[in-house]
Amino acid sequence: MRSTTAAFCDQVFEPLLGIPKSTAMHFAQALRQDETIFRRGKQGFGAVEPTAAEVANWLIALVAATAVTRKSPDPIDTVKFARAAVRLSGYGLDIAPEGLDDLAIANAATFGEALDTLIADMRSGVYARWQNGWIANLNIRFFNNGGRIVINLDRHALETGERTAAAFVYRSENPADSLSPCLTFVHELDGFALQRIAEILGPLTEALPPPPY
Repeated sequence: MRSTTAAFCDQVFEPLLGIPKSTAMHFAQALRQDETIFRRGKQGFGAVEPTAAEVANWLIALVAATAVTRKSPDPIDTVKFARAAVRLSGYGLDIAPEGLDDLAIANAATFGEALDTLIADMRSGVYARWQNGWIANLNIRFFNNGGRIVINLDRHALETGERTAAAFVYRSENPADSLSPCLTFVHELDGFALQRIAEILGPLTEALPPPPY
């Protein structure tokens, strides 16, 4: 399956996130203003297929965007702030990630690294091996355009009731996070969308590339 921009719109953004194809493509075009975020390439037949990092950037821009009742910041800024969001530790924010086995998110220092490695582990089969037939749940919450981001990851066995869980909290310097301290805007993304993205991208056979910037 070719990982074209249309495939992600038709199979992920519109049916799973409820984002119209026209809106998703508008965001993609905006991101192409910075080729470290999303390459321009050529249009139509023979167009360049988006990389995993570019699709991740596209997803961030769409999911972390504010509601229509607020002015949304530039999508490029949204992606850069979210990707650079630093993982917090201590102060009760970080639950020890027991049972994460070989999932690379355990060593991700930023949200960008966490998202890239989650998709890579899904493509390589590491995530499926981690599930090991258990019921797994993954969700990502974006607060105020990615000013704060929380990833919750857990799995449990129906037969034994055994459960492992981890939470990862990231904080960025996004000024949008301080604009409305008494009204928090939150978008929650179910991990199934990441799994569908991984399927469209196809199996990972090469090493994970370095971050786009």
